[in-house]
Order: sequence, then C-alpha cells, then structure tokens
Amino acid sequence: MLITEITENRVNDKKIRVCAYCRVSSKHEEQLTSIENQISHYKDVIGNNEHYEFVGIYYDRVSGNKDKRPQFQKMMADAREKKFDIICTKSISRFARNTYTMISAVRELKELGIGVYFELQNMNTLNMEGEMLLTIYAAFAQAESDSVGDLLRMSHKRRALEGNHNVCFISILGYSSDGFGNPVPDKNAWIVEKMFVLASEGYNPSEIARSLNAEGIRSYRDRDFSGPVVRKILRNPTYKGVIVRRHYCLNDEGDVIENDGTHPPLVIKGYHKPIVSEDLWEKAQASLEYKKLPVSKESVKAELESIKGRVFCACCGYAMHGTYDKRSNTGYLRCYGSSQYGIRFCSRPSVPLSALDKREFPAGRFYIATQGDSLGRLHHTLIPEEEWKGVRRDPPALAHDSDTEKYEGLLYCGYCNRPLSRYRVRARSPIWTCRWGRKHECRGIRIKDDEIKRLNPAPMAHFFKEMIIDGKKYHSYTREDGCAGEIQPI
Repeated sequence: MLITEITENRVNDKKIRVCAYCRVSSKHEEQLTSIENQISHYKDVIGNNEHYEFVGIYYDRVSGNKDKRPQFQKMMADAREKKFDIICTKSISRFARNTYTMISAVRELKELGIGVYFELQNMNTLNMEGEMLLTIYAAFAQAESDSVGDLLRMSHKRRALEGNHNVCFISILGYSSDGFGNPVPDKNAWIVEKMFVLASEGYNPSEIARSLNAEGIRSYRDRDFSGPVVRKILRNPTYKGVIVRRHYCLNDEGDVIENDGTHPPLVIKGYHKPIVSEDLWEKAQASLEYKKLPVSKESVKAELESIKGRVFCACCGYAMHGTYDKRSNTGYLRCYGSSQYGIRFCSRPSVPLSALDKREFPAGRFYIATQGDSLGRLHHTLIPEEEWKGVRRDPPALAHDSDTEKYEGLLYCGYCNRPLSRYRVRARSPIWTCRWGRKHECRGIRIKDDEIKRLNPAPMAHFFKEMIIDGKKYHSYTREDGCAGEIQPI
C-alpha cells in the first residue's frame, strides 16, 4: 500500500500519524474473518513503515448506510481532537455507502487537515482538487447497497407468491420439519397449547413463564422462559393456522421496523396444521388485551393516603408504606422491614393497589399476607389487627464496632430526646437512627456510622438535629454541658 506523504503534516521530519477504519455489514462468520484480516493487514502495513506512527484501528459491524456507527463516530470525534493525520480504509464502500455521509465526512476531515486514503481506488482526499470522482464512486457504492436490498425484498416476495412459507417456521417453538420440508407440530406443541390455556384462564405472561420454569420446561434454545417471550408466542397467529407475512419492513436508513401499513400484509391460511383452535387463540388475545379501568393520579394518591398508617406486613410485622409510580400510574405498598433490612429479613414483595379490593379493607389497622400458587400467581389476604397471630420481628443483630462502642448510650435524637440505635440498612454501612420517628410524631434523624466516628468523644450525651446550609445537609449537635458543634458531610 502506498500513501502519498503530505508535506504540510510533516514538521521537523515527524512521523505521519496514521489510523485505519474497517467495517463489515453483518456478524456472519465469513464477515468476521474479513474484518480480522483487515485489522491484521493494516497493523502490518502501517506498523512496518518507518515514516508512519500507528495510532489505532476503528472498526464497526454494521451497514455502511447507517450514520450511527459507534466506532465511526468515535473516529470523527478523535479527528476533531487532531489525534491522527491520515485515515486508511479498504475502499469507499467500506468507509460509507451513503453518498451524503461520505461527502460530509470527507469535507469535515479535509477542513481539519486530515486525509482519507482509499486503498482499492488508490485515492487520497487531500490530493484531490475536486469531489466529482469521489461523488461518483460513493454513488456507485450506495446504488450497489440499494440494489442488494431490492433483490432481497424481491426474493422474499417471490418465495411468498410461490407458496414457500417455510422461512416463517425457523426457530419457532412447537414446529419442525417432517423430512419433506413441510412444517408439522412436534413434541413441544403441548407447551404452546398449555401457554394458551393458561392465558385464556387469566394468567399473565410473567406468571405463565414462572410456572413453566418451575416445572423445568425449557425453550427450544434450552433457556428459561420470560414474560416477553411468552407474550410473543401468544401473539403469534401461526399457532392458529394463519401465516401473516410482512410484519416488518426496511425504512430508508436500512433499519428493520414494524410494518405500519405502508406495505400491505400477506395473509396465508391452510398452509400448515394449527396447534390451538381459533376459539382458544381468541380467548388468549382477549385476556392479554384486558386492562382495568383507567384511574387518575389524584385518585391513586388519595387511596394511598386513606390507608396510610393502617397497613402492616403479616410476614415481619413492620408497617407498609405507599409509593406512587408515575410511569405506570399505579400505587404500591412496600414493606418497611424489607426495604430497610433487605429480603433476608423479609421477603415480602411489593403489593400493587390494583391487586387489592378496597371494599374488603377492614375499618382499623390490618395486615397483608401473601401466598403464591403453583403457577406463581400471588394472592393477598387482608387480616384485621385483632386476628393477626404473628410477632413483630426485631431488627437484625449488628456486631459492635470497637470504634463506635464508646458512643453507645450517648447519642440522642434532638427532636424527641430518645436514644439513637445503630442498624445496618441492606448492604450499606450502618446508620444511627431514631426508632420512634413515625410512632411518636417525631421527624426522626439518620446519621451514617462514618459521621459518628469523626466526633470528638466525650462521656456525655449528644443531641442531634439536621440543618441545611447552601443546599447541603449537616448534622448539628448539642452536648449535655451546653457545648454545640456540627459534623461536616462526607
């Protein structure tokens, strides 16, 4: 490979900084081998030339029609920082197959004093006086890419019109070839039928997935099922004996997108044997489409406020606090013991308000017990306080630290004058907190263990409060002898 040296980039006989850009359009094995060969080639050619300084290689595995190529964008960003003087690439089609992208990038690089050397065309953009030849080559590269896309679309359309629909059964659970190339239900067909039966009974895709995984049933790729996978299977009309082609199409940028009606779908019936009946398929679709009546944000928050301080976890006895999820416009009840001390202390899952019937709420305090059935569906039971037979668990034991033992019995809440206790919250460092915050209308206080260790120990009581200065939170204290101070935030 011969690159014409640019004298203006050579100051005091400095080496020319050269990088390379490589690209393949797919992840097929042959393409991956090609990019490895390209990388090895440029490492040898650039690295073995005494006039060049090898500064790296950028490579993408994406179509040249796309502007959003990660390594290409990184290369352009590095070019703006003048990290190299020349970019080497195999050909114009490797650099870009979009004429606009090609010309825009070359113009910007040329303004930065950086040239692009196309090995196949033996062309250096810094030596070119005009863009006509480059534009012609880029137009041919784009036309070639468009032609390949058109040929692929014509091929798919021709196979569909000829009645060859076997491509629709590639990697589809429940079908395999009968030896003559015809799709027939196989040994996994019962799994698909079970999914539709459960869906028709009201179970959602996540619950169905949990049930199949609990029974040790695996997908055709020997993986666990998930909610999205089950939903995709339940939405596939192939299982009721109908093939719908042209679900997806290519946009102008070459991306595969869902067909929005631009291309009329092609519906084929009677080509293969169905696994489920039309009636069962429709019942499953009705179950998937079912949604509760929409509720307003204000009504959800009002419902959470109406049961505030009345709901407790039947598992550990701790209070359950309500939270509002604005993304789903749903209210949830979460166990304070679980959120504070982790799932090892209490494995209680969050309870959506939609899963509770507010008509069954007891008048006073009540506890929520949760049990799962064999299919993974959670059932919630409301227990009035007088009928709950459990015991409130103590916080998890925390071993004493030699650096904090001297503070035991000396730290108090400055709002309610009750002693602070040391706890570990999940996997984080321990904290000192007022246990009486919610029960006795005290705003409470939480101080990190590391903050306490920075105190000057004194054998007398310390009363803590919070203060905010310039938007930062500080903990101030007053000692028993009247001396005051503050702890700087970490």
